[in-house]
Amino acid sequence: MKTSGRKYFILAIAGAAIIGFGIFMLLNVYFEKTEIIIAKKDISKNEKITEDNIASAQYFKNSLPAGYIAEKNEVLGKTVNIERKAGDPITRSVFEQNTEPGAGILQDLKEGEVMMALSLAGSEPLADEITRGCRICIVSTEKEKEYDMQFYAQDSKDGVSSYPRNLIDSESFSISENILVVDGQVIIKNLEVISTGRSAGQKTQTLIPGNNEITYVYLKCNIKEAPAISRITKDDEYKIFLEKS
Repeated sequence: MKTSGRKYFILAIAGAAIIGFGIFMLLNVYFEKTEIIIAKKDISKNEKITEDNIASAQYFKNSLPAGYIAEKNEVLGKTVNIERKAGDPITRSVFEQNTEPGAGILQDLKEGEVMMALSLAGSEPLADEITRGCRICIVSTEKEKEYDMQFYAQDSKDGVSSYPRNLIDSESFSISENILVVDGQVIIKNLEVISTGRSAGQKTQTLIPGNNEITYVYLKCNIKEAPAISRITKDDEYKIFLEKS
């Protein structure tokens, strides 16, 4: 019995040691840091990188910005094409020539069309799937009270609901060809992506690693639809869906 008890005790100690070592290795990898190049002070567009305007900073390995640079000699003497604020990472995208994809496409707009931009955080699952030429749909995640009240408004004279003329069914109606309202939630469809761009986000101070890269999506829409789009996207209370092109 003593031998058996000692055996189980040794096995328990060995198991605890293995688990402890595994946790140690996991935390070591999770909190491992890498030193990268950042802006020491504000750097304007078309300004050259010098020893005076860059520094080094440590980032958690799992939250490194895309295209990060670790060696100073890779950036010294180069000209940035994106303005950087103090503390921003210096990434390879900073030196790319086509960093303003929306600037040269205004000539593609027809009369009555406008271009607008949405910024998508790195946590957006569809960010990598949205490319030039595809079409997306924006859906509000909150009910729009104005549209909801408009739909269920009662005519003061006879008590009959004064539904919009373009009624679809008992819960939905259309405002325009591409804007629908379903139970108070706005759906804006058939938005053409005319360009995309990416920028490294600012360094976060949290211990939780994540992707800080920001994706910019440039959309073409009818000028009459612009107010509805800007309204439902102002507080990030919306979801993006890809449509079949």
